[in-house]
Amino acid sequence: MEAPRPHRPPSIRLVNALGRAASGLGLRLPSLSEESLLRAAEEATGLADFGPSGFRPGLHQLLASLERDAALNSIGRIFARGQIVDLLANRLRLLEHRKRHPDLANQRVERPLFVLGLPRTGTTILYGLLAQDPAHRSPLSWEVGFPCPPPRGETYHDDPRIGQMDRQLDQLRRCVDCIRCGACFSDCPKRGEGGEFIGPAACVDLFRFFFDPRDGSREKRGGTALAPGGIFDCDSHANCVKVCPKDVRPLRAITFMKREFPASREE
Repeated sequence: MEAPRPHRPPSIRLVNALGRAASGLGLRLPSLSEESLLRAAEEATGLADFGPSGFRPGLHQLLASLERDAALNSIGRIFARGQIVDLLANRLRLLEHRKRHPDLANQRVERPLFVLGLPRTGTTILYGLLAQDPAHRSPLSWEVGFPCPPPRGETYHDDPRIGQMDRQLDQLRRCVDCIRCGACFSDCPKRGEGGEFIGPAACVDLFRFFFDPRDGSREKRGGTALAPGGIFDCDSHANCVKVCPKDVRPLRAITFMKREFPASREE
């Protein structure tokens, strides 16, 4: 059975349609060539010294994989280009900062903790828990995204980079129409029964993870959906479809997942 296409806002569909048209003419836009990305980072910063070239082979492999394996639509290419240019610009700024402040090489960071992991493995919640310890200095999203120049105490709460990061995160959220208003959950009859149902919006999120064509671990990710409180707790009243202000249609995703995992209901 072919999965229904995830719902996308009209603006997103339009951009992707234009990208498909350009691709039919032999144009893959925006460009993900190494030269164009390096040039964009230079133009964004006014700097040109990328330092040692050891990062180039990895960058080359990443770009080759994006073109060959990722099956990116136009929106995906836009975000990939933006993220890579931002990272290259950060490299330029960090190297320039180090050249201006060579004494930084003498400073020591004692016993740092790095949280690493594949997507959906709990790294975000682990980081959040560690950040609750007042003995830890945990950088915020804007500090990680725009690390240079280092934040200053007197402008830590109103640094313009905070707004810049907020705008980037907002662009990501707008790629999916669900606005987390809670209307579907509030109007769901299952909520009144006092059960463990995770709710229609959470099921839509699971649907997106399951049926991303680049994800080969769909079965492994099925635990939450198939557990008590998951998709089979939905009785298909369709209230969520009626009250959703953004036409996300959660019931469609829930129904499809039920068809994909019919044996799990009997278990």
